Amino acid sequence: MSRHIMNAGFLAFCTLFCVGCASNHSGTAQVASQELNLKVGSTHRFFLVSNRTTGFQWDIDTDASAGMEHVTIAKSGYTKTDAADGVVGAPGRQWWAIRGTSPGKTRLKLDYQRPWETDVPPARQASVLIEVVN
Repeated sequence: MSRHIMNAGFLAFCTLFCVGCASNHSGTAQVASQELNLKVGSTHRFFLVSNRTTGFQWDIDTDASAGMEHVTIAKSGYTKTDAADGVVGAPGRQWWAIRGTSPGKTRLKLDYQRPWETDVPPARQASVLIEVVN
């Protein structure tokens, strides 16, 4: 393979990689939605795709969430996904373990943003509706 073809391939990869990392700063965020059913005392884990290499992370917006008295965030974390060797910037999954504490409905609102960009709207948003029953 000639050096020019290899350089062109590398340039195309870098261009696609940078375009894929660009955030949506147009003021319109993509919204994902999930629904969970829990029994009081049980725990369920939910996941959202996240990419730490871009600086973005999911945060629960407690002011926009409702019914937080029915659940507890028992644990949270980040799991890397299995990426092919040499793939730089592969996304992982951010997760939360939610425990039902009392019967009722909870709506968690989550924002995907860089913590230091306080004057920029979230690139994405997510909503998790949780119904806790006896």
